[in-house]
Amino acid sequence: GVFSNLLVPSLNVEQLRVLTYFINSLPMEREEAALTFEIVLKIFSARTGKGGGWNYTPQYVSKLMVKLLNVDSGDLYDGVCGTGQTLIEAGKILTKKRKSFKLWGQDLNGAAYSISVMNMLIHGYKFEIACSDTLIDPQFTENNKLRQFDYVMMTPPFAVNWKSIEIEFDMYNRFKYGIPGKSKADWLFIQHAISSMTSTGKGAVLVPPGILTSGGK
Repeated sequence: GVFSNLLVPSLNVEQLRVLTYFINSLPMEREEAALTFEIVLKIFSARTGKGGGWNYTPQYVSKLMVKLLNVDSGDLYDGVCGTGQTLIEAGKILTKKRKSFKLWGQDLNGAAYSISVMNMLIHGYKFEIACSDTLIDPQFTENNKLRQFDYVMMTPPFAVNWKSIEIEFDMYNRFKYGIPGKSKADWLFIQHAISSMTSTGKGAVLVPPGILTSGGK
């Protein structure tokens, strides 16, 4: 199901066959394959600026967020997971600690979703990744309530607009601190992160400093 959200009309079947044969012939263990996958993502993101439209958080930023949270065992969630790299960094640390964990993520972009799933599969982590708009259609719920996690780590797209009327009538009561101006979706993501944490949970959300001084609501 990795490619279910992608359209590939220009796919050359013969080239794919040759590429698959080449990849399968490489004598790589899981750790080597995972590292190779991360390097390819990093190079591709650098060349395309914004990763072809999907959210790619620089590796050093992901590592910093994970270290600040001092992650331990439990459920870890990223509501704008992009290619899943922040969750992967958390998984690496918890694997070294020999802790049990599960990674949860959601992203609106179909290509990002597919890459994130591949990322998780190659690393061999236990995970659930969903493809949908986190602000208007959060996928992880229990008994009509938002699922809560032990750790939340998010790098939302900076200063994006929100348009849906569903935000103002959110059935999960996530935005109880107020509805921001149309160009201040950063505050919606922050409130979503807070609502997604358990009572003892910890979270980190990376946002631009301008949200503290910008005008409007």
